Amino acid sequence: MYTVPDPVSGVIFSLSYATIPQHKQVLRHAWNQLQVGRNLVIMDAKLPSGILGRLLLPYSVWIMKRTVLGNPFIQPWKDLSELTDQFKIEELLFGSYYICAARKPLVKVA
Repeated sequence: MYTVPDPVSGVIFSLSYATIPQHKQVLRHAWNQLQVGRNLVIMDAKLPSGILGRLLLPYSVWIMKRTVLGNPFIQPWKDLSELTDQFKIEELLFGSYYICAARKPLVKVA
């Protein structure tokens, strides 16, 4: 993994987080390189909640294995909650896309 010489003022994962092997390790590495008080954003696709998501799941898994689409079971909002409680998630397009934004706190969270 690449390490920047100085802390960065922002990190964005755009339609990539669910495709990254060892995504939690990559997230933590990026988080550690982020300046305090700055944001890390993950924008990606997901299965909608409820009946629509359950109906799409078999097709999603089938197509995921044949394309570069990511793992539909990855939930980065849970990964971010392990790093900070300063995050929010917004769902778009009937819950099929999301944007998670997390701010690195000024004081390290235990």
